[in-house]
Amino acid sequence: MLSRYMIRLVNDDYKPEDSRLILSKASKISADAGLCTVEIRDVRVARRHVELDVSITPSMLNTLLKELEGIAPVLGYTEIMEGHMSKDERIAYARELFNNERYWEAHEVLEGAWKISQGDEKELIQGIILVCAALVHAQKAEYDVCLSILGRALHKLQHKKPYYNYHGIDIAKMVRQITMVLDSKDVKSMLEYRL
Repeated sequence: MLSRYMIRLVNDDYKPEDSRLILSKASKISADAGLCTVEIRDVRVARRHVELDVSITPSMLNTLLKELEGIAPVLGYTEIMEGHMSKDERIAYARELFNNERYWEAHEVLEGAWKISQGDEKELIQGIILVCAALVHAQKAEYDVCLSILGRALHKLQHKKPYYNYHGIDIAKMVRQITMVLDSKDVKSMLEYRL
């Protein structure tokens, strides 16, 4: 049975534009090592790490990690499992993930909070999820997609004044940052944003 992992490698000098090249290298490395049950579905490039979205038999994980050292040193990995956390815990953990440029994982954690919310709060969380999704695309140099999703996020977030300080997240600041990025088309500056 396959398990899903986010594997993080040291980013020595990769850019989001290198994500497809890294995906190709990782796929070739795993094939050359005879890891026929591995599926490397995506690669995202953050400032300090490269993230690989991988499904593999757990018994083969250490072999894959060793082989991936041919691309860059392994920083760590996270097995993706549905966790049982409160809404507050989910939002705090998602904020930590976001600030460490682990946007895909932040998105997944926030979905659990979104599912148990209602009304304006639900829409606000959806807006934050969309910001995470946009930044996942930015990490793959899909800048037009990122801008489109940021536009949808802005629509969800810009009129949520009662929530402008949502679990320590400054929503007004987020709205200003998104607006600036949409006006300037400078997606890379959004990758510098922290919650």
